[in-house]
Order: sequence, then structure tokens, then C-alpha cells
Amino acid sequence: MNQHLEEPLQLKRLCETYMISRRQVERMFARHMGSSPKRYYVQLRLERAYQLCEQTEMPIVEIAIATGFQSASVFSIRFKQTYNISPRELRANLTFANQPVSN
Repeated sequence: MNQHLEEPLQLKRLCETYMISRRQVERMFARHMGSSPKRYYVQLRLERAYQLCEQTEMPIVEIAIATGFQSASVFSIRFKQTYNISPRELRANLTFANQPVSN
């Protein structure tokens, strides 16, 4: 899953690759991750997006694409729902925090 953040794998393909049923995958995720496969995958993608916002100067739209979101607006909505801050606000806060202190 980590290797396919830009183009997320479909659960069907994951099941076919490991020759296990969809229901078995869902049970394993619930037991070991406390989440559905889809929710876990979205969380991985959002965590990577957060890192990219913090550590790069990539435009928000490029971060959205790099983490498998179909549009910057969908990405921004999901990001804000998860982190209670938009990607742009996060960037603004980081920029402000990195400004040199003047005397």
C-alpha cells in the first residue's frame, strides 16, 4: 500500500494478488489495524500528504496527485477533516514559524 500512494490499489487487486477473499482482508484489517482497508489506505495517503506539506514546497495540487486524490478540493476537504487544518493553513503556519525573529 505504501508503494502505491499515487495510484492506490483497488481492494479487488490486493485480494487477487494475495489470493484471499475480500471479507478475509476486511477481517484482518479490523483485527490488526482497527480499521477498514479503505480507511487505512486513506490515512496512509493523508499522512504522506502531511509530510509533503511540511517538508517540500510542492504545490497543493501536486501533493493531492502524488497521494492519489482525484482533485485538490477533495484532498483539502479530507485533509481538513483529519487534521482540523487545511493544507494551505498548515503551510502558512509553517512559513510563519520559520520566519527569522527581528530585533
